Amino acid sequence: MLEFYEKIQGKRTEIDRENLYYYHKGLIYAIIDVKNAKLYYLKNNVIDYHNNYDKILGIEIKNYIDMEIYSVKGQEAQNDGIDYYVYAFNEEEGKKIEENLYKSRIWNTEKLDNEILNCFKYNNEVFDIQNGYYCYKKVYDEANKEREEKGYEIGVYDCDKKILYYYWRKN
Repeated sequence: MLEFYEKIQGKRTEIDRENLYYYHKGLIYAIIDVKNAKLYYLKNNVIDYHNNYDKILGIEIKNYIDMEIYSVKGQEAQNDGIDYYVYAFNEEEGKKIEENLYKSRIWNTEKLDNEILNCFKYNNEVFDIQNGYYCYKKVYDEANKEREEKGYEIGVYDCDKKILYYYWRKN
């Protein structure tokens, strides 16, 4: 179960996610709760749940100019949870990404079903993209010989705004 709360002197308080802003740079993670005027801050070497953050769904992302991060992990060691990223690119880098997506075998211009796009509940602008690329990929348990489905990845790239929306969920 994924939970988002704070504990002060043993008292647990659920945090309303609707008024949160996320920041990540290097090993610094921060969440700003606008509604309650609070800042949650973490400086730590967070476990890398993906093998390589320089590449997501075949896209090189290391040259972004801005990034938002939302990441919630389960309490067990199975690396379950949700990763949600929004990357903004400059014009030149954005055009390179668009060229690579055009050549990609897993990305296409066919819009994903609204039920899938609902995962981007904090970025409803994905529903209004006029010129974009989309990708939906299942995540499998590599250790399991039956290749049991364990989650999925969703990518949406807005060619006009040069923004990549990425969602990863592992059960």
